[in-house]
Amino acid sequence: MRRSGTEIFLLILKILVSAVLLAFLVWATATLIEAHISDMNMNCNSGDVCFEGYGLVFAAFLILGLMVNGGSLIVSLIGLIVSIAYKTSFRRKGNIITFILLMIAPVLCEFLLVLIAQVIPSIIG
Repeated sequence: MRRSGTEIFLLILKILVSAVLLAFLVWATATLIEAHISDMNMNCNSGDVCFEGYGLVFAAFLILGLMVNGGSLIVSLIGLIVSIAYKTSFRRKGNIITFILLMIAPVLCEFLLVLIAQVIPSIIG
């Protein structure tokens, strides 16, 4: 059975949104771990001003996360609209459910980023 162009488009959107969210979380986690380790290795003398980078890195990833997750949310909304409008698809119901879940995923991704940032200091020490 051949897939139509719309089904291929929806499949690409599903893969794209999932890959972007996963890649962002992996990148943010690795960078936060690196920032925490560099903060732990920092030596402050009594007269020096010490500036910890972990909080700034976390704040930057929160702002960047809002942009990435907002873009993912918009792409998922486009996929949902196309799925609803494409009435002749065999996978219409599955596509609609998938894109609804992909609209929830960016919100969960942002909460997961906050959770990861809270857990990293307790795991690494």
